[in-house]
Amino acid sequence: ALGALPRPQHVHRLDLPTGGLVLVAKTRAAQVALGSLFEQRAVKKQYVAIVHGQLDGRGTVRAAIDGKDAVTEYESVRH
Repeated sequence: ALGALPRPQHVHRLDLPTGGLVLVAKTRAAQVALGSLFEQRAVKKQYVAIVHGQLDGRGTVRAAIDGKDAVTEYESVRH
């Protein structure tokens, strides 16, 4: 394929402390574009979690994670 890398290249490790996901690129153009999106903080991450106990409604948690400011918005979707 045009612009293909010899082998897929690591672009970003999403959320290592939670088990994470490794994002790889198969072409140089994809590697550059994805790297740029992460540099610009243009990637929005969304998770589904199972919670022990009861969590109703929605809200926002602002707290540092690993010394970095973090904002988490949550919404209970099912009991």
